[in-house]
Amino acid sequence: MSTHHHQIKWRHLESEGLELVRVDFTPSLIDVTGRVVGQQGGQNFALDYALELDVDWQLMRAELRLLDGHSLVLRRSDAGHWLNGYEVNIPALDEAIDIDIFATPFTNSLPLNRLRLAEGETAEAEVIYIADLDLTPTKATQRYKRVGPDTYQYRSLTTGYQTVFDVDEHNYVLTYPDLFERA
Repeated sequence: MSTHHHQIKWRHLESEGLELVRVDFTPSLIDVTGRVVGQQGGQNFALDYALELDVDWQLMRAELRLLDGHSLVLRRSDAGHWLNGYEVNIPALDEAIDIDIFATPFTNSLPLNRLRLAEGETAEAEVIYIADLDLTPTKATQRYKRVGPDTYQYRSLTTGYQTVFDVDEHNYVLTYPDLFERA
């Protein structure tokens, strides 16, 4: 039962892509459902994703499914380990708290809302990184610095990529240079 919800739409700037996300808040969890239609590496794709978060914005479960049927399911066990859809432990993902999905700026909202940085503060986040259409999960370290009331500096300590992006009052990305903008 949803007590309230947010709906967000992004335009993908690298391709003619579009994303629609719904975030449902209940007293015990946050349910996120999104659909992305876009292009990566010259290949068109449609990706549906569902994330289950606790009320502190920590990822508990993720399900990603491409239109071609390729999918990924991850679940955090009670002991804090990540299990795949077959309930097999994935030790390489241990200590990851958030998820970063290549096709959506929404997943930046997880560490931002979980960390609640004050202006000038910096923090690192261990994430499950989904880099492309093969949906292979790897662990990555990211650094966020709140450089203004609505502005964050992002750096992947794993890949070296960095940017600065703007958010709204809910820490949902407004503009992510060269990649996404609110539609």
